[in-house]
Amino acid sequence: MFDITHGLRSLPFLVFLFAAYLKTAKQVIIEAIYYGAFDLKPENNGLAPIIDLSEFVYMIDWIAASNQFVETGDARQLSQLLNPHSDNSGANKKAAESLFNLSLASLLCRPLELGNQADALVKDLLEAEQQQPNRVVPFEMLRQQVSQTFSSFVGNLDEDAQAALQAQFRLIQWYHNNNRLIEAMTLAREWLLATVNYKLEGNVDIDSPYTREDINEALWEISRSTPPRELTDYGKIIHKWPEKRQLIAVWNKVRILRNTLDHAGYERRAPHSSKIVDDANKAINSLSELAKRWGLANC
Repeated sequence: MFDITHGLRSLPFLVFLFAAYLKTAKQVIIEAIYYGAFDLKPENNGLAPIIDLSEFVYMIDWIAASNQFVETGDARQLSQLLNPHSDNSGANKKAAESLFNLSLASLLCRPLELGNQADALVKDLLEAEQQQPNRVVPFEMLRQQVSQTFSSFVGNLDEDAQAALQAQFRLIQWYHNNNRLIEAMTLAREWLLATVNYKLEGNVDIDSPYTREDINEALWEISRSTPPRELTDYGKIIHKWPEKRQLIAVWNKVRILRNTLDHAGYERRAPHSSKIVDDANKAINSLSELAKRWGLANC
């Protein structure tokens, strides 16, 4: 408990910073930060009201949790702040659950699910804000952050495959920019298969695993310089593409790097972490060039 009534100049500001530090580093519970508002005596029957300003300390929690969410996709702290009393129902619980589900889709690299959750979260945050206008919660700021960061990843492969692939490519870039290389390479491989599928058929078939297996086999055969006459039907078509060499080069970079990451270094001659980062940068740059060629980047 703090009393900043007689704090001079910057002392109250320092108290708020110190209180925030104690909360985070020492798990101290801040019961109240009191301020005796002497100037408000005439408006309060001659009595100076005592105002609890502790809510402002929690704004620092919101800033830190929001930053963590936007940079990493981890919304566990933010979800707890949205529903601090663990309500079993209501707008707070719904918004907190939507936020957690979006975070989970991001952490587990589920682009199709992530797009749906981003739309739901914006609506749920608006509903929660409307039901508690006096609560010191930066709903508007959070809604804008969610919209700016995650709404650009929204896409439906069934309704508009090209727009969905563009959205997924932006998600790959976001993963890479935030040093989430495992997710970036995992999605990059699946994105390449989906995009080749789209160029071959005009749509993306996610219902049949055989389509992706056939495309994977075709790319594998071409990368091994299999004679054209021995290629699969898909392989023969891809072999005639003018960007064939560029595609195979990117495919090999992404495929090898994804396998390296998934094996968690359990190899005698596993590459050093710094080399993995360097290889990932090169792979994403190559992927970006291919995406631009296909009209799927910077959209």
